[in-house]
Amino acid sequence: MALANLGAMLPPWKSATLSPDSIQRRIFWVGNALAIGLLSATQFPEWRNLLFFVPAMTLWFAFVAFKWTNHIKINGRVYAMDASDRRPDRPPALAPDTDEQ
Repeated sequence: MALANLGAMLPPWKSATLSPDSIQRRIFWVGNALAIGLLSATQFPEWRNLLFFVPAMTLWFAFVAFKWTNHIKINGRVYAMDASDRRPDRPPALAPDTDEQ
């Protein structure tokens, strides 16, 4: 969980096609999904605990993403509590400059 959040704050690679915001968003959601899966595995014999645990953790991660980040993007629109987090994605870090003449 902590690694997912760290990777979401500091993207570990640069891309010519993906923006840093898109990379951070993907790391956040994949990392948190893995965290939920691994933590769920600890409850395997008591599967009834998962009926509470999985929805609670999913709602918590969605709340964190909505309140403090720009990691909720649906159909090209960013959903966030703070207006400054609703900005459009930055351009890809390794994209060629279009201003060259």
